[in-house]
Amino acid sequence: TVACTEIPIQPLETTPLFAFLKMELQFKDQAESISQINEAFSQIDQVTQQNTAYAEETASAAEELSSQSMELHAMLKQFRV
Repeated sequence: TVACTEIPIQPLETTPLFAFLKMELQFKDQAESISQINEAFSQIDQVTQQNTAYAEETASAAEELSSQSMELHAMLKQFRV
């Protein structure tokens, strides 16, 4: 029989399997973080596109108001008070 003192006992933290499992968990955490970052960028992109559309609509409305204002001004110039 072999005495217990002759069997080398390795702490779990130093085994290759433990190191592999620890790395796997770290990779999963990183993948989840990257996924969350990608989702955030996707949402930012959507909001940016919406803001661009709103800005174009606002510019168009401002042009229309300016045109109507000039027409009204021309009409009012015909009247004398």
